[in-house]
Amino acid sequence: MSSEIMRIHDRTKRLTAVGYEHLLECLGRSGRRGYRQCSANVCPPMHDAIDNLYATFNHCRIGDDFTGCDCCVGPEHSTRLAAPPLRELTYEELERYSRKAISTWGNVRHFKHFLPRLLELSIEHRDDFLDLAVVFGKLKYAQFDSWPHRERDAVNRFFDEYWLYQLCDPVVGAFEDSIDTVLCSISNALLSVQRFLDVWIATRTDNAKRHLAAYTAVAKRRLSVPEENRITTG
Repeated sequence: MSSEIMRIHDRTKRLTAVGYEHLLECLGRSGRRGYRQCSANVCPPMHDAIDNLYATFNHCRIGDDFTGCDCCVGPEHSTRLAAPPLRELTYEELERYSRKAISTWGNVRHFKHFLPRLLELSIEHRDDFLDLAVVFGKLKYAQFDSWPHRERDAVNRFFDEYWLYQLCDPVVGAFEDSIDTVLCSISNALLSVQRFLDVWIATRTDNAKRHLAAYTAVAKRRLSVPEENRITTG
């Protein structure tokens, strides 16, 4: 978890009981399940960002060297992904590849080929991927910061629109953690998420505020677990 996200979690310790209860009350009163305020199919900035991804990475052809680790990826699996037009590949077809990309299946060029479709699918299937942080984290694994400027711009433009799209998504309940999932996943791809935190604070919509309340509620619940019972790494 990035230091910026850790600071957000730490700030919840300093919330007053009154302030926290007020946020939770507002969330409970109006944070009900509803339709998204915009859809990737009709939201022009998101649509344009996706089209730009496809145009930017169009030069990354799949080629005839798309293979995987012999012990877990057979030639038929690679052929199945390489055959259809990129935009027609489904979540079910790409989910397994998303976990094995570069490490045991294909190289960075192949990953760039599939990247526009993987990112596009992350909109509708955000909660279906086994771990969205692994999918986005493949960018860092592929040394994203050393990619050509045009490619980095296209991915960053997508993440900026993706973040705004998530902030406008209605909150389901008091312990909705989708925004936490998205923020942590983006932090796995990029060196800093500060600009996303700045946008969050500057976005004054009801749903953005409800996400903040839900994020606070989830963080407060985590912090309430006795330290000896918390899961730690390292």
